[in-house]
Amino acid sequence: MRGSSVKRRGSSFEREFFEAFFHRSREGCWRVELTRPLSVRFSVRKQRGHIRRNAYLAQCNKSYAELCGVSHPEAIVGVRLPAVFRDKSLLMQFIEGGYQIADRELVEVDKRGRVRTFVVTAVGIIRRRKLVRVWGVERLVLTGALEFDSLGSLSERLTERQRVILELTLRGMSLKEIGKALQVSPSTVETIRKRVMKKIGAQNTVELIRWVLQNSVVNSSHTSAGHGR
Repeated sequence: MRGSSVKRRGSSFEREFFEAFFHRSREGCWRVELTRPLSVRFSVRKQRGHIRRNAYLAQCNKSYAELCGVSHPEAIVGVRLPAVFRDKSLLMQFIEGGYQIADRELVEVDKRGRVRTFVVTAVGIIRRRKLVRVWGVERLVLTGALEFDSLGSLSERLTERQRVILELTLRGMSLKEIGKALQVSPSTVETIRKRVMKKIGAQNTVELIRWVLQNSVVNSSHTSAGHGR
């Protein structure tokens, strides 16, 4: 009887901790379930396909919902998967890392053209050699956009996509990394960047960066919350 009472008290403490941490955390917390548990014996390629077909967002807190641009978790539960499942590279790292990743950066461009950097941590739960669910935490660590000089000359001469590519170039990202963030091919990024260079008369990337720094200000702010993903 006494052992049973202690066990119930422990379960109560666990529920209290869950409520305090998960629902009240200022970081985005989520839980993903699989409609069909994943056998860890599958090949990595087969596991990736299985997860994408069977994973769904079962629960999240308000902070995560706000990162995704909605007010309440109910708006995205069952609909939108966390970044670790949408990004091919992150998903591969998750699987190959023993169904966990810690503090991995992810760069995304939202619908407003803002470049946002997230830090993602995810841990999978294995039962009988099968992945049954994944717990995760995401936080927004950096958001930024280019603010152009008061004359507006650069703003008038470049498209929104060209401005975003300029900012990512200033961050030191490669063509492949920029393409991944914008969901386009590296060759497309290179073509757009060459058009920008032609417009401003730059001969190479170094001259491009120098020109941008002389004619604009990078306005980046560190934050722990965002508006719309």
